[in-house]
Amino acid sequence: MDALGGWILRWLEAEPLRRRVGTWLALLAPRAHGQVAHRLAAAGVVRPRMVRRRLLTTAVVHVPADMNRAAWAWPG
Repeated sequence: MDALGGWILRWLEAEPLRRRVGTWLALLAPRAHGQVAHRLAAAGVVRPRMVRRRLLTTAVVHVPADMNRAAWAWPG
């Protein structure tokens, strides 16, 4: 298990109340995009690229590290 999976399990175990799956998804969703992007970047699947969107703000866009791998069909 990686660090993110361990963090989620420790968080679940520390919660005193039982919650519905939808509630957990709503709690995890705001940080999910960044955490998954970080994991993919650490694995070398994507690489971050800064893109300027407006005058004072920038957004991070993740592009595939290997375009051939990104375009290859997943086995189904």
